[in-house]
Amino acid sequence: MQTRDPETGWCYKNGGQALWGYRTERLVRGEEKKGRPIIKSIWLPDETVVAGKPVSEWARHCLLMAAEGASLDELRDFCNENGIPAPRKPFWGSTTWYSLLHPHCVLEYAGYGVWNVRSKNRRYNPPSEWVVVENAHPALISEEEARRILEARKARAAGPWRKTSNRARSSRFLLSGGLFTCRRCGGNLVGFYKGPDEHYYVCNSIPNRRGVGCGRGVYVPQKQIESQVIAGLRELASLCGAERDFIKQVNAEVKRLHTQSCSRDPEREERLRALEQKISNIRQAIEDGLTDTDWANARLNELLAEHRSIASEAVSGRKPQPPRIGAQAVRGYLADTNRLLAHGTNREKKRLLAAWVEKIELAPEDLEIEIRYKVPEPVADRMGAGAGFEPTTFGL
Repeated sequence: MQTRDPETGWCYKNGGQALWGYRTERLVRGEEKKGRPIIKSIWLPDETVVAGKPVSEWARHCLLMAAEGASLDELRDFCNENGIPAPRKPFWGSTTWYSLLHPHCVLEYAGYGVWNVRSKNRRYNPPSEWVVVENAHPALISEEEARRILEARKARAAGPWRKTSNRARSSRFLLSGGLFTCRRCGGNLVGFYKGPDEHYYVCNSIPNRRGVGCGRGVYVPQKQIESQVIAGLRELASLCGAERDFIKQVNAEVKRLHTQSCSRDPEREERLRALEQKISNIRQAIEDGLTDTDWANARLNELLAEHRSIASEAVSGRKPQPPRIGAQAVRGYLADTNRLLAHGTNREKKRLLAAWVEKIELAPEDLEIEIRYKVPEPVADRMGAGAGFEPTTFGL
């Protein structure tokens, strides 16, 4: 990742989308043994003209606004008002600018290459663990301007206007995370606080970009919509518990999963994978010009014979019978569901709702909400159309 291109002098990039204001330039640097071209990538300023200026100039202008103390909302509104497309969507949101003004991104705008910012679990590593390379690509701002941006962001974060986050590890809004969507723009509805006891759902275009790309916001009372969804889930669960065909469907699925799991031998599969890799390596060596072909052919035959032997091994022993779920067990699960809805954690409730609710959609113009549940086939067949679990629609 620190290797520089011999012609341009810029560092090669290891995949990923270029930072806004840059574009990825792909270069052909030689050929592999089989004649395929070797492709390397570098970053160059994006000279695509939008709204009368190259994207790289818009990026520099916005970064200088941030250096002068512009807020995320001010940067968002400036870009939307001037018709500048966001990196991935037509309109800008405050969260996009929050990401672009992270310290490692500001360093990249100053021409530095920065790697190892995040660990495998996507958490941020401390700056002491970053790999930083100077002059890795053309800079859009100077080091002094980058320092001013970081100082302005730090001062704003410590100011009296800083909002405290209401987001917890397990959100108190049960329908957030993509389950509840806006029919007008397709965005997710998110939790919104107007006061200590005033909790609502609203399209994320409202808090994130002041409705640009959607329209006037509709505030859905949290208690109203969540009580409707949970009441429908309780009714559906009780119908499933009383439906004998549903219990048969559950047992058929349990049997399928049990048979599938018993037919697998992880140890044998691992041995087969190892042999297949060895076979592939020898074939590749022959293709690349290995001179000792007699040894290679003999060894290849040994590995193929071993592979056939392991693959044909029969699983010995009597297979255990799959468990069966009876009406009493289903009634127990139903009681557990009701207890979870009454006393479970928000994380548990959200997982349950995701399993039973197909979609919740707000129609802002009509002030209506449609709820669709995942009705099992036996229950849907027995109930028939119009029996109560067609999509539920109610007005605000």
